[in-house]
Amino acid sequence: MASPSDNIEMAKVTPDKTMRIDQDNGTNRFRNSNPVMPMPKTSLSAMASLSADQQEEINWIQRNVKIKRCCGFVKAPGDKNNVADPKCKCGQIRSLHPSDSMLPPNNEDVPWKVEEYPCDAFGEIEFHDSDNQVAKFIRVSNDQGVTKILKELLMKKWKLQKPNLLISVTGGAKNFDMKSRLREVFRRGLQKAAESTGAWIVTGGTNTGVMKHVGEAMKEISITDERNRVVAIGVAPWGCIQNRENLISPDGKWPCEYNLLEDAPKPDEVFLNPNHTHFLLVDDGTTHKWATEIDFRSALEKAISEMSLEMSQGTEVNKTNIPVVLLVLQGGPGTFKTILGAIKNKTPTVVIKGTGGAADILALAFQRAQSTEISGFDRDREQIRNTVMGIDANLQDELFKLMEQNYGNTISKSEYMEIIKEIIQSKDLLTVFELDSRNSTNDVDMAILKALLKDNRNDVMDQLELALVWDKMEVAKKEILGDDNLDKKNLRLPEKMLTAIQRNRVSFVDLFIDHGVNLKQFLTRDRLLTLYNTIPENCILRNLLRLKASQKRQKLQSITFLHVNSLLQDLLGDYFVPYYDRPPYHHDNKSDVSSALASASDIPQAVGSSIQRKLDHPIQDLFIWSILMNRQELAKLFWVELDEPIAAALFANGLYKGLKMISVDTEISQILQQNADEFENLAIGVLNSCYEKDENKAQDLLIRELPNWGETTCVLMAVQSDNKRFISQTACQTLLNSIWMGKLSSHNSILRILPSIVLFPLIFFLVKFKDDENRHNSEMKIGDTEYDPSKSQIDDKRNQNQPRTSNCSKLKQFYLAPAVIFYLNVFTYLVFLCLYSYHILISFNRQFTIIEGIICGWVVTIFVEEMRQVYTSNARSLGSKVKAYFTDSWNILDLVTVFLFALGIILRFIPNDITFEFARVTLCLNLVSFYFRILHIFSVNKQLGPKLVMIRRMVQDLMSFVVILAVFIMAYAVATEAILYPNTELSWKMIYHVPRKAYWQIYGELFLEDIEGENPCSSDPAVYGDYETLRCPSEVGKYLAPVFMGIYVLMTNVLLLNLLIAMFSYTFQKIQDNTDLHWYFQRYQLVHEYYSRPFLPPPAIIIVHVYLFIKYLKGKCFITTKKGSDFRKKYDSKQEERQIVQWENVIAENYCNANKRDSVDSLHQRYVTILERLENMSSKAVEYQDGEQQSSPLDNRVQLVEQQMASTYKALDWIMSSLSENKLAAKTPRPQLCDAEKFLEKELRRKRKKELRNAQLRHFFTDNFKLHVACRNSKYCDTGIQRTQLNDEEVLWAIKVPFYNPPKYTNPKILANTKPYADTVDLLEVSLEESQKFQFNAYDENFKCDRRSLCGHDYEVKDGVPLNPRGRTGLIGRGDLGRWGPNYTIDCVVSRWKKDEDGQVDEEDGRPLLEFIAIRRSDSSKQWAIPGGFPIEGFASPQIDMYDSLIKVFADEALGYLTKSVEEKKTIEELLHRLAAKGQVIFEGYADDRRNTDNAWTESRLINFHDDDGSIVDNLRIMAGDKSVDMAAWIVPKSSIPFWGNHADFLSLIAEKYKAFF
Repeated sequence: MASPSDNIEMAKVTPDKTMRIDQDNGTNRFRNSNPVMPMPKTSLSAMASLSADQQEEINWIQRNVKIKRCCGFVKAPGDKNNVADPKCKCGQIRSLHPSDSMLPPNNEDVPWKVEEYPCDAFGEIEFHDSDNQVAKFIRVSNDQGVTKILKELLMKKWKLQKPNLLISVTGGAKNFDMKSRLREVFRRGLQKAAESTGAWIVTGGTNTGVMKHVGEAMKEISITDERNRVVAIGVAPWGCIQNRENLISPDGKWPCEYNLLEDAPKPDEVFLNPNHTHFLLVDDGTTHKWATEIDFRSALEKAISEMSLEMSQGTEVNKTNIPVVLLVLQGGPGTFKTILGAIKNKTPTVVIKGTGGAADILALAFQRAQSTEISGFDRDREQIRNTVMGIDANLQDELFKLMEQNYGNTISKSEYMEIIKEIIQSKDLLTVFELDSRNSTNDVDMAILKALLKDNRNDVMDQLELALVWDKMEVAKKEILGDDNLDKKNLRLPEKMLTAIQRNRVSFVDLFIDHGVNLKQFLTRDRLLTLYNTIPENCILRNLLRLKASQKRQKLQSITFLHVNSLLQDLLGDYFVPYYDRPPYHHDNKSDVSSALASASDIPQAVGSSIQRKLDHPIQDLFIWSILMNRQELAKLFWVELDEPIAAALFANGLYKGLKMISVDTEISQILQQNADEFENLAIGVLNSCYEKDENKAQDLLIRELPNWGETTCVLMAVQSDNKRFISQTACQTLLNSIWMGKLSSHNSILRILPSIVLFPLIFFLVKFKDDENRHNSEMKIGDTEYDPSKSQIDDKRNQNQPRTSNCSKLKQFYLAPAVIFYLNVFTYLVFLCLYSYHILISFNRQFTIIEGIICGWVVTIFVEEMRQVYTSNARSLGSKVKAYFTDSWNILDLVTVFLFALGIILRFIPNDITFEFARVTLCLNLVSFYFRILHIFSVNKQLGPKLVMIRRMVQDLMSFVVILAVFIMAYAVATEAILYPNTELSWKMIYHVPRKAYWQIYGELFLEDIEGENPCSSDPAVYGDYETLRCPSEVGKYLAPVFMGIYVLMTNVLLLNLLIAMFSYTFQKIQDNTDLHWYFQRYQLVHEYYSRPFLPPPAIIIVHVYLFIKYLKGKCFITTKKGSDFRKKYDSKQEERQIVQWENVIAENYCNANKRDSVDSLHQRYVTILERLENMSSKAVEYQDGEQQSSPLDNRVQLVEQQMASTYKALDWIMSSLSENKLAAKTPRPQLCDAEKFLEKELRRKRKKELRNAQLRHFFTDNFKLHVACRNSKYCDTGIQRTQLNDEEVLWAIKVPFYNPPKYTNPKILANTKPYADTVDLLEVSLEESQKFQFNAYDENFKCDRRSLCGHDYEVKDGVPLNPRGRTGLIGRGDLGRWGPNYTIDCVVSRWKKDEDGQVDEEDGRPLLEFIAIRRSDSSKQWAIPGGFPIEGFASPQIDMYDSLIKVFADEALGYLTKSVEEKKTIEELLHRLAAKGQVIFEGYADDRRNTDNAWTESRLINFHDDDGSIVDNLRIMAGDKSVDMAAWIVPKSSIPFWGNHADFLSLIAEKYKAFF
């Protein structure tokens, strides 16, 4: 971040005293200083052309949004590059400022001011040369309230939807590039993260560095889905945007053309990225100054994160803040401070390793840091554990080298090292994603999700919500629900089940089912209503319901179960009876719907309550909802959980086909058909599996009445949905064979049946019956010794004990068999045709004959039978019955036949010769239709049946062909007639004769003699006018008409007729390939028709009709099929029905498992697996070629092996030397071992380096001007006050920094404190005379305190204010310190030797280990520290007693002294008296404390109380005492552990004193 200028004052200037300039367009132009800018003359017309929303946006922006501009030229200090035209502190050169605003030439010390004006740059920006992307933009002041910008502008005016996630991307702004593969990985991961969560992405917005890569990722999303662009907000500094002058217009620009390629890049300016959707251009009145937008962006991100996001939690909807994640790529030194700020704000951070810069440095530190687990006690003496991440000396040296490689010597490496140490302590908020590592998660979105999960590690339900939003089931399964320590009994998974179903998270629904969610208990009535009423607005289901409501002239306000019930009947047909109009569903009304929506995620609280009543078929309800929503995978999942899987699959097949019929979208229709086919395959697969196990049970499944599925059967559902493949299966055809033959044996041939029909006594000799065959088979099985009697002996004995069928029963069974009924009807129908033909040919005259009466009666019985078929159809309502009846083309032919017969009979009774002839023609046509009707009989034949389908399809093709042919006929006929016979008079005969020749010429009748005039003809109109005599053709027609005819015949005979033949061939082949399917389906219809048909054929069938009508009049229910019919089976025993359902479920489960195994072993799956492996190998090859080798645990192990080899080398060398000296060596030359000199030299260098570091550490406390680091952090303590950033060369007071103007801060609590250890006077606000009362560098008699420094020399006092002896800190005032000047602290290190269980001192690297009592501070840093602080009573003096140090400083923080009882205090005091005798002062001097300021600092006395044998300290019961402490523990001091302030240096001195490990 850029440093503020010297003596800069940001102030609002009143418009009546100041003139301003428009410096943005680079011209000298004066403007009135009135904040309300004058409207241009063209503004009214421009406003009129805008929409109402745009006009409202303009008015709001002009009233509420401000910008900043420089008030007048103030020379920038240190600007010596351009003496003639120097720069102003705003960044612009002097010539761009008006002369009236000039101040004296050397005016560096004059305050620079800016003023605010209404916004003059906003609207829409259209990027040329980049796919013409359009984005919203606005120029805002850096002091603008972000809450108003967010809620009013972004949400209301720009109409952005509230995000589910905020991704803030930071890092390298310039010279940032990634390898192509890594760039692809980053883009893909960011796209998935943004698309799957509905996230907002916030970047710097410019067309450079990281922002450019983010923009390219967003561009790919917009290309694939133009309607759902990801919101990418660019927050950029206005003064650094190139071509910003083109954006300026008081009324906004709609749009503004922005060119990226026409202009060359300018220094310190960048273009906007064309792939962002919105831009906030932050203006602080300066130009060419970077980082001016950071505070505004941070405030905006914080405001977004504080927006509420509704999440279902238990019985209520909780509002949580929008999750935020920081994504770090590359980055400069300022990136470390950005990450630290995010960590302090509890923002999860993802560091992309492999991008260089700060990201790689921080990733290395995080991955290589050593974790130390510390066990201590809190204020309640409860034992707690804390893990500390530490950086050892070797790693620190590596990090220093990386900093120097990336940033040179321009930064304070020690300062940033402290920041890194503080960052890595929050390991739960930090996630490293290795972009170019084979061990990475491969996707950035997964890294972001894991970062959010780590942030919510204490709330499993929040973690599940995140995993649900991101659709990462594997993460939820392994890392959330797979935790061994998870209390699964207290999981509230049903709360998330509803969300998973609504969001179509199939894998999560399956996961929750596996983890114990019971769907039958989960789904309540209100939850089902919620599912229907929260569907998207543009889904198929809502559109269908809205269409039905509009047809009834109603408005769809809420969806009820009655709506669903009606929709299902419309889609499936009236034969299906849904249960949504029955309890507990039919009670729904508006109040029920509203209450259901209000308690969508409630857990049932009372069984049987009106809202939470359990449903009878919850899984089936979810299955139906999934199909209506076209969610195939979810429907398949629920299908697996359902009972009656065959019926469910057939239902889904029919419902999908119904949806397809009314869909107008071709793509959706194809998807629906694919889904229907998939369920069709499932139904067929389960049916065939059942048939393989047991044929009889499989057939029972087909005809079993299904109360849960519309009171229908599987066969009926398949027929109604035109499922030919299902009907053609062996199980269905076996069932039809059985029904077709009735009680007759299937071994009866037609030669046995036909004679028996005529001569019924033959029935007893020729016809075989099933009962007789079953009895015979049972006798054979019982007599078979190899037969297992336990398997079917009971059934066989039961069959054997059945009485033999009587002759009367045989007669009844024979004539009631559908096959016999069919043959009888065929025989009588042939008789009818013969009689009808005889009547038309021979005896049709005016006299009404007996034969004609018989024919009339016969036709009447046929008509009555057709009416009976209408009434007894499977549909429920009369309209549906009629509609279903007319869907069969044979029924239409029957009605046409009856109508023609009735018309002919009526005409024949009219006493007129003409009508009689018309009657004859009509009856002849009627006879033709009767003959056509006999074709229906052929459908029973496997060879002829499909041919009928071919004929019907070809007729349909012919109709479309005739339309095309008619065009050619009329065109040719009219043209040739006009040429041959011009000026023909209009008459009815002309209309007949004009197309006559053209039509017959298609078949070869060319009329060539008539056209060429060779036949006798006449030119007299009186002769040829009646078309009896041929008219002579014209001379021109004789030559042109044959030419036309040749072309016409060529087109019709050659082209069109061959086209017709091709169409017929295609139809034939298409049906021929599916011959069996068509015939099997037709056969079902024939079997069903004759099964339900009365056994007497017409005309005797009238007897049955009369009988049925009498029964109807008596009030008895008319039943289409008898109870226990062969097409519908009802079980009297519920147990028997339950057993067959369970049997079906087991078979279906085995079938699904077998399918899964087959899919794994399938060739396609193997192909996919091979591709994945090849892709993985390719990725590893690219990584190897890149040559960027990362440090890994394997490297460490190799290094350890090398060290062991070096030790082995020394041992072998010693052995060989000993053997040689004692003359025991072999005669062969001495083998040369590997030289270990390099390794030894390396060890020696490491030791020397460590000694040098310790020497530098000792020098730190003797050198008066050693730079401080901790007190130069960007923000002061836990406040939001930003320190002025200082380089190392700007710290010392001896170095002049001309524009050093740091912020001022003194804690208000310090100013209000009246206690003697805090100065109540603010030296920065009083006069110089008043400040003289303070006696610095001496004992202050006026305030009774010692203000001398422990550093050994005096500190500087300037203008009555003391100056920090170590230099500038970036902040003036006292901060959190009480005294001006030095504030004395005491740090007490109570130590002992760390011992093992045997009482021996532990060692590491050959040095003993020390332990000391440490405390963890409870502030945001959570750092471990030495117990210490300001002595309460002795605050005014640096002199203090050893015991007082322990009792007043150490005891309260580390022992909880003030909370102890009197007896406990006495014990503590005795121990501390003994321990005080061991106290030694280790150090006195300046302490690098983050609370230090320019005018107040801490100076510390480091006292060590070492109990060598532990006899004293072992009796101390440590615990956190003071409020500023939350934990106390014994800690081994190590350089890798980050301690508070410079306490690590203190501990290093103590370790050095005792020669201990550090």
